[in-house]
Amino acid sequence: MEKGVPESLRMWFLFHFAVDLAFGLPLLFQPEFLFKLFGLPFVELLTARLLGAGLLGLGFVSLYAHKKGREVYDTLLTMKIAWSLVAIFALLISRPILWPIVAIFVIFSATWIYYRRRIR
Repeated sequence: MEKGVPESLRMWFLFHFAVDLAFGLPLLFQPEFLFKLFGLPFVELLTARLLGAGLLGLGFVSLYAHKKGREVYDTLLTMKIAWSLVAIFALLISRPILWPIVAIFVIFSATWIYYRRRIR
């Protein structure tokens, strides 16, 4: 593995893949079930499936990057920071505000920002 990418960041990318897979697959194939499981009103099938597809896309990019070098991580951290901050904003302007999901995005956002500063 290339020097300059902390092993802990590589593990965070794998963890992010697992989280995206855990939420993305149900959103893609059984969105009604996932919304019911969390006690949320079901939105619209296409919107839920597009969110699932987006999560799966981000997750698989995280898996792909796992053994890559610093340049790939630098680029993907920028994307992950942008995604998580915009997602936090979107959740905060929504009603009802889904605080547990906001918390997940805040944790990931803080993690990506920390590592972005660390590897620069």
